[in-house]
Amino acid sequence: MKVRIWQEQSDLFEISVLEQTAEVSPATMQELCADAATPVVLMGRALSSERLADFRSLFEAVFRSRRIIVVVPPFGDLDIGRYLDTPVGVRLLRRSPDVAVRVVDTNLGLNLGSPLSVRSDHVIETALGAGLIATDGAGKPVALRYQPRNTSGAAVLCTVQLLSYTALSSEEDRQILLAALLTSRAGDAVEAGKVVAGNALPVDPAHVATILVALAAARSAEPTRLRTVAEKFLQLSLDNETTEHILGYLEAEGVLTRGSKGERRVRKDALQSALDDLGLHACARELQEIIQGQPEVCI
Repeated sequence: MKVRIWQEQSDLFEISVLEQTAEVSPATMQELCADAATPVVLMGRALSSERLADFRSLFEAVFRSRRIIVVVPPFGDLDIGRYLDTPVGVRLLRRSPDVAVRVVDTNLGLNLGSPLSVRSDHVIETALGAGLIATDGAGKPVALRYQPRNTSGAAVLCTVQLLSYTALSSEEDRQILLAALLTSRAGDAVEAGKVVAGNALPVDPAHVATILVALAAARSAEPTRLRTVAEKFLQLSLDNETTEHILGYLEAEGVLTRGSKGERRVRKDALQSALDDLGLHACARELQEIIQGQPEVCI
C-alpha cells in the first residue's frame, strides 16, 4: 500500500518503521493538500500552535477529498480537537502504560474477541459519539475516526504506538493494527450482517453509537430530540427514516422497549451496558453535562 507523509518528517525513526508496512512517499504540505486519493500518515509531534493554520488546512483538504489521515504518537500537542475544528473538545490524557487494545470497529476485519497487545500511554477524552475504533484495557478510547460529515474523508486519531518498537508490544499485533487502519476507507461504516429483525437494511455502527450517546445524554427516546442532539453536538445529520431504522434495531437489541401507549422507553441497564461495551460511557456523561449547561438549546 502507498501512503503520503509530510516531507519534514521523512527522517524520523518512526517513518523507517512505517516503511516496513507501507510504501512511503514524502510530500510538501501543499502536495499533501492537493493529493485527492492517497492516505496520509502524520506523526502527532508535528502538531503545534505555530502550525495550527497549516494543519487545519491539511485536515480540511483530507475531508474534502474523502481520503483518510492517520495521526499517531508521539504527540506535540494534546489538544487535538482544535486542529480538526471539532464541535466538542478532543484531548489526549496521559496515563500509565497499557498494552491491551480492544478493537470494536467490525469494518477493520479483525477478531473483536481477542485484544491486541500494543502499548499506549494516552487515552482520548471527547464527547464525540461516533467513530470509536478501539479501547484500552479499562475501556477508554485509544483510536477514534472523526468525520465532520457522512460523505467526507476521515481523520483517525490513534494513541496506540503503531510506529514504535517496544518490549511491551507484540510486533505481530502492531503490524496487524497498523495495516488495518491504513487500508480502511473513510466511508466504511456499514457493518456486514447486522440487520434489524424483519428488515434487510443494515445498520451503520457509527450511527448506532451516536444514537446510544444521544439517548443517554438527552434522557429521551424522542426521534426529533435525538436527531437534534446528534446534529448539534455530534456533527451527524440523520433523517427521520434512518433514525427510526436505528431505533428499531435498538428495540430488537433490548436497549429500548415500548410503554403501554406504544411510546419508546429506554432500558437504562441495557443502555449503560451497550455504552460500556463500546467504551462510550464517559462520552455520554460529558455530553449530558454539556446539554444541561445549554438550556437555551431547543431539543
